[in-house]
Amino acid sequence: MADVCDFLYTQGGLRFQSGSARVSVVIDGVTHDLRVIRNGKGRSRIARGEINLHDLALHVSHGEFVDATVLLDGIQVPLRIDPRTAMGREGRVKSGGIFEETSSLSLDEKVALARSQIRSLPYSHANSDEARVRLNWALEQGDLGVFGVEELRRGSQLQSSHEVLTTFVSTRHAPTVKNVTLTKPSISTPRRPHFDWSETPINSWVPGDLDATCMLNAMHVLFPEGERAFCRVLVSALDRIDDDAVVRDVKGFLAQEGLHARAHAEAFAQLAASTPQIEWTQDAAARAFRFLLGAGKTRNRLLLAWRLASVAAVEHLTTAIGEWTMNNERFAEHGCDTQMSALVKWHGAEEIEHRSVAFDAHRAVQPRLSRPVRVAAMAFWLPTMTLLWVLSAQALLWHVDSRQRHRLLSPRAVRRAVHNGLVPDLLAIAKGAAAFCKAGYHPSTHVAPEVVAAAEAWLSGAAMRQHTQASA
Repeated sequence: MADVCDFLYTQGGLRFQSGSARVSVVIDGVTHDLRVIRNGKGRSRIARGEINLHDLALHVSHGEFVDATVLLDGIQVPLRIDPRTAMGREGRVKSGGIFEETSSLSLDEKVALARSQIRSLPYSHANSDEARVRLNWALEQGDLGVFGVEELRRGSQLQSSHEVLTTFVSTRHAPTVKNVTLTKPSISTPRRPHFDWSETPINSWVPGDLDATCMLNAMHVLFPEGERAFCRVLVSALDRIDDDAVVRDVKGFLAQEGLHARAHAEAFAQLAASTPQIEWTQDAAARAFRFLLGAGKTRNRLLLAWRLASVAAVEHLTTAIGEWTMNNERFAEHGCDTQMSALVKWHGAEEIEHRSVAFDAHRAVQPRLSRPVRVAAMAFWLPTMTLLWVLSAQALLWHVDSRQRHRLLSPRAVRRAVHNGLVPDLLAIAKGAAAFCKAGYHPSTHVAPEVVAAAEAWLSGAAMRQHTQASA
């Protein structure tokens, strides 16, 4: 791994290794083709074909740039260097100009340059913000092919909002993995599945296990207003986020969560039709979400930061449920209703897909002291969501058990359902919440690559296509 002092920065903020860029300089009437380096002074460097930034600046007027070329993957890529601001912080903070600087490059030049930016990810988390700008630009250039794990491990401390880092960060302890394919990630165009509830036994879709059915149906009580509350918070943050990639992801998140809310609301309508007494439960949950996360746009910055951290904390929990859905094939084995099973799988897979968005939005709005706020948010929302879930399930069971009215949830029955893979293990999810509070946590590296791949496969598979075509 190259040391920090081995890197220089172009006018737009692209990072390249000292000695890799070449410039033409006229010295005493003679044109020299020289490599640009950071260190060293004097004409002896000129004789060796090198010129440092200090000497190069003597031949460039203030405010002007030097045209340079860098050989990358066999391609000469033209760049511009300001020798007075090509080092250290002055170079890094210019990274917002990358898109403008590279607009005239050819596709091959952009891809070669993008691969070089991936290879030169930052040496420490302290510089992850400026590096994320370069990473976002690189990923805009399309699929970047295969990288060896060793050349990517140098960036393992970078925390990115993108799944591109997931594979190689998690493989730094897996020497059997030799390379990874780097592709442009995104939150997909929202899928609009249709679920036909006309033949779904809404209160008994988990055969022979009423407690499990009520535990899972609690989603339909909580999620419609919960998802809408999350959307209100993220909408409030849009005009405070400067990173275009995060803004794009937030918009994708809003579209997905809006469709989740609608699907669960339709399922809840079936529940309410059969058991109208439970409507007050959803009304109470809706009031709780509006009180805690706001009924409209959040304008106060500190309150917005808290609410974004809250959404990020809940998204961590729902991602854990998403992981459970991807690892669970018991629904089919147990004969559960296919429509409801597909809804649970679709929602879980998209929770995995957009797991980083709220977290990145929170850090964009509150770049400093974000960790203490998110720790406090998880300390509040873990028991709160658990309580809301259990109370919602209890309210359902209170009214739908035809054999024993006003029955309480059976801890033994719930444990049996967890053991049978019919209900997510809330205790395990609670234990997993500790990771959210760690200093190095980022959602993009928290989910195992094979689970991410399973989610992507399901979302692009036959079951998803069937439900999407049905809505067309």
